[in-house]
Amino acid sequence: MGVREQPRVIPSRLTRTLYLCLPLATAMNIHVLDLMGAASPKPTGSPGLSEEAIFGRKNCTNCGKPESSIWCQQCAEGGVGQLRIFYCSKPCQDQHAVAHRDVCEARRLLSRAVSIFMELWTTFEENTFSSKVRFVNERNGKIFLRLRSARSDEGTWMGKSFLEQFPGDAVPENARDALKKAVLFDNACTEVFSVGLSFVKILLKRGCLQEANIKVKDPALVVDLAEHPTLAPFGHNLLRVKLTTGEIFAIDFTGAQFGWRDQLYTWDTYVQHRVKEFNSLEPLGGAKQQDSMVYCRISPTSIGGASRAFRTDVVNEGLVKGLVTYFVQHETTVKKLLSLPPSLFVRERAQLVNHLKHSIRTRVQKPCDLGIGRLYFDDQFESHVVSTSEEALKYQNVWLSKEEYSANKGNLKALRYIWKKKVASSS
Repeated sequence: MGVREQPRVIPSRLTRTLYLCLPLATAMNIHVLDLMGAASPKPTGSPGLSEEAIFGRKNCTNCGKPESSIWCQQCAEGGVGQLRIFYCSKPCQDQHAVAHRDVCEARRLLSRAVSIFMELWTTFEENTFSSKVRFVNERNGKIFLRLRSARSDEGTWMGKSFLEQFPGDAVPENARDALKKAVLFDNACTEVFSVGLSFVKILLKRGCLQEANIKVKDPALVVDLAEHPTLAPFGHNLLRVKLTTGEIFAIDFTGAQFGWRDQLYTWDTYVQHRVKEFNSLEPLGGAKQQDSMVYCRISPTSIGGASRAFRTDVVNEGLVKGLVTYFVQHETTVKKLLSLPPSLFVRERAQLVNHLKHSIRTRVQKPCDLGIGRLYFDDQFESHVVSTSEEALKYQNVWLSKEEYSANKGNLKALRYIWKKKVASSS
């Protein structure tokens, strides 16, 4: 009997895919019941923490006086979290200016880096979204989705792309932003540290980085499957960053899946208010190594394997190469960009983000124009993904037209007969 994989080895985004694909789960020596961890947490929290929870008594950083009302505006820059250094008076702030300088710069650069990462990663997730989920409803802070079985998917018969439109059917077009982001980032936390690792390292290389895996507490929203509400992720991944100043922060890139607004917290605040318990704390790169142990067993032409390869390519060739190209063309670096005065930073940030968003979309569209990413059936009628333009040409005359599919929809025997006949005639 083989050794069963430990739950933390399973990439969170794969848990629901494996539930649908029992042969794959069996081949990987994973029991479906193992994927169904403890019941999903209840939505008992709020989108943002209260000022009391974050700042406590608001003690003056210089003299310790409580209930201080002045704070350093530069530390609070970024819009990704509530970070404030309080002072009871302007004289106290002036006295502390020299001691505060390095802390202020480090906090500001970190906030700016996180804000850039989040905007670009959101664009990346939207343009490479491939989750086969459909929105059902939302009740009392729980968002219910339904998984669509690949075998009943018309996309393979007609050669549609494995990519899905977002929000598409996954989320109502008129849904509030928090609901859209909860679905977009659902079960996506390990992706940041595996697929996006190279991009994380470039933007956040100034600190000592560790990956933390936790069980969350007090989410504001919970995304669940309507059929199996206990199919919950094993844990949630975030980044622990220790700056050269000694301050430690938590960066929760995908906390929006729990309805949380902020991405950047002081470490102690995050641990106190967001963490139920720790599963692990390890050096950066652990999630990527663990993911590799799973994906090496998955066919590169399967939907899971192709999706991983496609997303990795978009990060490397769209995000990372686009970032390097931008810095070369503008004769700058990450540190120089993040250190600019506020008005200049806003302008340069907008240019960089627009450049990289275009780079992401171009990298996604280029293979799609060649037919790469379209779905097809093998001889056993298992879904696979076209990986080359030559393969796309091979199936060009095999895929069913919309009219052919509609005329035989629901008649699996007829659909398979037509498919086999077309394959034979195209050989």
